[in-house]
Amino acid sequence: MFRTIFLCAIALVALPFSGATAFEATDLAKLKAGGGCPRCDLTAADLKGMNLSGRDLQGADLSSAQLQGANLTRANLRSVKFEKADLSEAILRKAFVDGARLTGARLHGASFYKAKAGAAPPNFAGAALEGAQFYKAEFGAVDFRGARLQGASFYKANLKGADLREADLSGTSFIAANLTNADFSGATLESTMFWRATLDDTKGLEFR
Repeated sequence: MFRTIFLCAIALVALPFSGATAFEATDLAKLKAGGGCPRCDLTAADLKGMNLSGRDLQGADLSSAQLQGANLTRANLRSVKFEKADLSEAILRKAFVDGARLTGARLHGASFYKAKAGAAPPNFAGAALEGAQFYKAEFGAVDFRGARLQGASFYKANLKGADLREADLSGTSFIAANLTNADFSGATLESTMFWRATLDDTKGLEFR
């Protein structure tokens, strides 16, 4: 009898927390059916390798979601929450990432080829972006504070006003990138490449 009461008590205590970080099943079904899912709750959803190209996900919550290898080409990711999500090797070619929040996300080898933002640059603070590609990305004053960008490439990217304080930029390439007004204070700059980059009014680049 005591054991039964004890187990019931444990179950009752656990109830408020079960599924606290889970996605809405109807939202996931909508996405898997091939449609857009603006403002959907896809928290911690398993979307590995899914083709989401061209989908409208504006304002969706994809925090802690599994998106390894997902195809988000030309997707509308405006104001999407990707905090602590895993987008390793994901394809975000020409995606619209205005106001997207990718703080603490895993983005190893992700491709942001010609991805762009509007008036609200994306936030990558504390994200793991080793080997990520940002060819001709239009991010402006993007937030990369404390991000791990070892071996990442920003060829011809627009990072005007970018915040790269305390970021690890070991082996990172900024060839021909626009880094006007960017802040590199406290960043690790071992073997970082700046060939033909625009460095007007930057901070934290003592070698200049």
